Amino acid sequence: MFPAMKSKIGSPAIILIWGLLCSALSLAQSDSKDATATTNISSAEAEQPAINATSEQAPGSQANPESISSPQKEKTKLAAKKFTHRLSAQSLEQISFLESKLWKLQEQHGNFASASSEVLADMAVIYQSARQYDEASKLLRQAMQAQRVNHGLYSELQEPIAKQLVTNLVAAGQWRKAREQQEFRHWLANRSLLDDKKKLLKTLMALGQWQLHAYVYNGRRDFAHLSAASDLYLQYIGIYGQSPELDRQHEDLSKVLQGFIASNYFKLINLEQGQQSSGFSVTTLRQDPLSQREANNEFQQEKNSIFVTGKKALESMSAIETDEADQQRLSILKGDWHLMFGKYSTAKKYYREALAFSEESQRSTLLATPEVIPILPEWDESFSELEPRVHIKASYDIGRDGKARNLKVASEDKKYRGKIKRQLRKTQFRPNINSDGNFQNSKNIQQSFSFP
Repeated sequence: MFPAMKSKIGSPAIILIWGLLCSALSLAQSDSKDATATTNISSAEAEQPAINATSEQAPGSQANPESISSPQKEKTKLAAKKFTHRLSAQSLEQISFLESKLWKLQEQHGNFASASSEVLADMAVIYQSARQYDEASKLLRQAMQAQRVNHGLYSELQEPIAKQLVTNLVAAGQWRKAREQQEFRHWLANRSLLDDKKKLLKTLMALGQWQLHAYVYNGRRDFAHLSAASDLYLQYIGIYGQSPELDRQHEDLSKVLQGFIASNYFKLINLEQGQQSSGFSVTTLRQDPLSQREANNEFQQEKNSIFVTGKKALESMSAIETDEADQQRLSILKGDWHLMFGKYSTAKKYYREALAFSEESQRSTLLATPEVIPILPEWDESFSELEPRVHIKASYDIGRDGKARNLKVASEDKKYRGKIKRQLRKTQFRPNINSDGNFQNSKNIQQSFSFP
């Protein structure tokens, strides 16, 4: 069943996490000039099947913001060299042993000996521990090639090595290549797990969460993460709805729906800011009234499409789930979805519907504490931290419209103070909702923001 809705703004963990999310977006705006266009896939990557990028946490309240690194720029090779360590004597001895083992295997069974993939993966771990990421990537790609030669192009045995390669690319700061490798994992799952829907759903959820959290963690630069996440979540919802024979994974579905809402909300924010769109930019066309109207019309069409898609996805789950706890959770999510699009009356209707599923004694606390919208799903993994971070505290009030007011930032740095205030003014909150379903004001909310 879906977990019951709990108040989170009062929790120090979620306060710190949302601080990280807010600061990531504000940093992305100031650093947007550093973002680079997608480049050609390297020759080593070209060995993999072509993937369609469009068809493919900060982490949730359990995560520790201290374990999350600052956004990394695309100058990844320089960054990797900066953090490269020499192999220790012990590591050199291990590499020598593994190279000897690999040579014997290839001598007996050929260059693509089946057991060689495990040896190559072990060697990659040693190089990665020394932050020699390029060498580790080469070894992992060789290991995957050996798996393909021995077990076929669609072999599921490639999955652990592919995941290890993603971890290595992220550690090196090579986010584009990591995303492309995740697209390959999606392609592989769609072909190797056709007869195991339960495992396919788990894989789709994990891949969707990675894409969503990578977008937030990496400074919200790469719009392709959002398209990938949204498509992965939609595929999950479609399979889940068409497979009544499967055990109902209520907790997983809750995370998927939260992730779907978040990824589409961020897509909308990108369209509004003109940072990425289907060929138009609101910010660059203001001098031409006709072009501006056309851009605004196209934006409204995109916005309406996103809204309708999310609404249908949530309604499709309401037709499947019959348990009251599940229906309550879905009602809250539907309220959040409408609130993000400024449909306050409809949002209030769904929040009251959610309250009706609770005992009268519980209604006063169910939605009593403000919540950042959208809620990101919890995520069990994390990204490597390469740089220290500075934490700045802020306090503010939240009005009945879910907007922050009376902002106070505990920092003498005007740059950070300005960024925090701008971000808080843009943030949508679910306001305090009393037992009658009416929105209430909240005073003196505490929050921490994180900067590199």
